[in-house]
Order: sequence, then structure tokens, then C-alpha cells
Amino acid sequence: MNPTTPPAPNHAPWQPPQPPRSGRTALTVLAAVLWMMTMTAVAWFALVVALNLLTASETGDPAGAMALQFVTIVVGGAAVLLAVAFAPGVRRLSPEARLVLLGCLAWSVPAVLLVSGYFG
Repeated sequence: MNPTTPPAPNHAPWQPPQPPRSGRTALTVLAAVLWMMTMTAVAWFALVVALNLLTASETGDPAGAMALQFVTIVVGGAAVLLAVAFAPGVRRLSPEARLVLLGCLAWSVPAVLLVSGYFG
């Protein structure tokens, strides 16, 4: 190939990667912490449900309603998060701010369920 040939229109010339923007690292870390807490709460919630199902099966009690309730809560929470994530106002946010907002919403549901299940 001739080095003086201009690049094809669909190929842009190589550019070095841009350094990360300053000021967004805190939002990224906050989003990671929120999502880590969310996944931890969901895992604990799943463990509590699994242990309750195991106990119910050992004693012979019907446990289908509890399993259905757990699946309904998880699917309903996912549907609400998807609806919020695709809302026009949220779509205009930066990706970091969107992850923080969705992390706050996602963390609150399993945390409230765990606290109400523990104390209720």
C-alpha cells in the first residue's frame, strides 16, 4: 500500500486513547459500592429464602407460595429498574450518574426486605 494514499472514508486515522476525565472517579467508585451492596443484599435474601424453603421441606409444610413470592419480588424489581433506566430523563444522565441512581434504587428493595424479614 502506498503510504501517501489517504485513508478510506470509513476508516478514521488512529488517535491515542483519551485520558479518563477527572471528577468522575468518585461517581464510579460510589456506583461500584452501591451495586456491591445491592448484590450482597440480594445474595443474603436468596440465602434466607433457600434456608426457609429447606426448613419447610423438612417439616413437610408447603413452600410454593414463598418461592413464588421471592420470584415475584425479583422479577418486579428488575422490571422497575428497567423502566427507570429507560426513562428519558435518566437516559440523559451521564453513565456514572445513571449507575449511581439505579444502584440507590436497586439497593433499597432487598435491604428493606431483609430488615423487615429479620425484625418482622
